[in-house]
Amino acid sequence: MKKLVLFTLIFMMAFTVVFSQAPGTFTVGARGGLGIGFNDFSSAAKSEFRDDWGLGNNWDRWISMESLLHPVISAFGFYTFAPNMAVQLEANIMINQGARVIIHEDVASIMSFGFITAEMTTEYKFVSLDVPVLFRYTFMDAPVSVGLLAGPYLSIPVGKLKTTMTIKGDTGSSSGEVDMEGVGFGAAAGLFVAYPMGPGSIVGDVRFLFDFVHPKIKGTTDPMWNRRALNITAGYQMTF
Repeated sequence: MKKLVLFTLIFMMAFTVVFSQAPGTFTVGARGGLGIGFNDFSSAAKSEFRDDWGLGNNWDRWISMESLLHPVISAFGFYTFAPNMAVQLEANIMINQGARVIIHEDVASIMSFGFITAEMTTEYKFVSLDVPVLFRYTFMDAPVSVGLLAGPYLSIPVGKLKTTMTIKGDTGSSSGEVDMEGVGFGAAAGLFVAYPMGPGSIVGDVRFLFDFVHPKIKGTTDPMWNRRALNITAGYQMTF
């Protein structure tokens, strides 16, 4: 994590030096908040679950996925090159994002003279550094600035994918770690607001993330899930 924070600081310092020499205005800031996941199984994962558990086409009855809330820390800077238009670069740390996979299985029970449903839950969590390049357009400037932003991003996994498995009714759990590989790629779009206060502005940001390519578990050919997320963050920015 220390290396990740150091990289983010170096990234923003380099960005500041480059664009501070340009004739337009330059703004830097930081935000923090939460990401709300809307993940879904990839088609490859669905096929694997069908084969491993013999679920056929009714697998939805037996397996479900829940996305996890995850903290988001962001450092950003944008260069305003024309009235109401700017280019924004960011370094976003997405902490403990992932999914919770719940598997239900009917097992024979002598006590109930039939079947009972066993439930196994596995949580998958990982950290990534997302680096978006966004186009900003401000359509309202006073008293509060409001605008739209959109653009592509790269998502770089940091560290290992951590797994924790629990079984319903069992107080214990098992955990492990697996390597991840590859770089994700996607698009983001959303809305921002900025309210002047002090030497800068309080800023809020709501955006949706949509992965086209997702990092994979090392040794596999397909991602386990498709990442979708709504990030809600707030912070402070200053213009130079």
